[in-house]
Amino acid sequence: MQKVHCNLCGADNTNLLFVGHDRLHKLPGEFRMVKCRECGLIYQNPQLDPREILTFYPEDYHSYYTPIDQETSWFSRLDRQRGVQRRCQVVQKRVGKPGRLLDVGCGTGVFINGMHQNGWQVFGSDLNRKAVELARAHLDFDIRVGELAEIHYPDNFFDVLTMWDVLEHVHDPRGTLVEVARILKPGGWAIINIPNPIGLDARIFGETWIGWDVPRHLHIMSPALMNRYLEESGFSPAEFLSFTGRHGAMILNLQFLLDERVRNRRLRQTLMSIAGSLPARLITWPFHWVSEKFFQSTTFTVITQTRHKEANTTANAR
Repeated sequence: MQKVHCNLCGADNTNLLFVGHDRLHKLPGEFRMVKCRECGLIYQNPQLDPREILTFYPEDYHSYYTPIDQETSWFSRLDRQRGVQRRCQVVQKRVGKPGRLLDVGCGTGVFINGMHQNGWQVFGSDLNRKAVELARAHLDFDIRVGELAEIHYPDNFFDVLTMWDVLEHVHDPRGTLVEVARILKPGGWAIINIPNPIGLDARIFGETWIGWDVPRHLHIMSPALMNRYLEESGFSPAEFLSFTGRHGAMILNLQFLLDERVRNRRLRQTLMSIAGSLPARLITWPFHWVSEKFFQSTTFTVITQTRHKEANTTANAR
């Protein structure tokens, strides 16, 4: 593990928030989440280095979905299709005509396939070789394995870059955003979805909130801090939306809470079965709708554009 300073302001002055463990895969280890006293960024310190952390992304990690048409449940297929449609609609509503789109952390390519069907020239990247192999097996797109900065895309190449639930996983968010600005065209769009630490889920579930997801989530940014990151990386002030992380996130929140507080395994399974049922989804739909309207859902989406490259150079030099 490596001790780090605050990625946003560079300070080494923190308060300990809590010591957590891997609730999703139950792999061993304890991990400290701290908050910078200077700027307020929440981050993990110390952190597993890039090679060590790969252990915590097993093949059954939930972001490495199988293709939608391979889902055995009709409801799962419908639910995932609707999720992809909502993301595609957000991109197309803001950007307009199709162009080149890169999805960083594309997994098995579900989102870029949706954008391709809407006329976009799509590209993808992911750290997980198995996920990329699955994507390449059924999609004829340019999908690469590796860190964004290591792939060396050309300058001013993409019209849109998306990162759905990715930025919180990277060791250097600032460097990643600078690289995003480099490969986007002037006025290009970045659409980034990250956990919402000021949302209702975070307050209700506390340390069992899925947004923490230690040790995979290394940095947690509020909207205000995200805007600071963007300004210092060459982007315009962002628009913020709250439209993702509905019932699926609530299920994981509840699972983590029950794992910690309910010892009876059969009771936990029964409660989780009820929570995952269609009636439960219908009952909780108004809660999710209200959460989105008041910016209280478990994640939020950042929509921003690059400034002129001359301005970017000045910002990056500061």
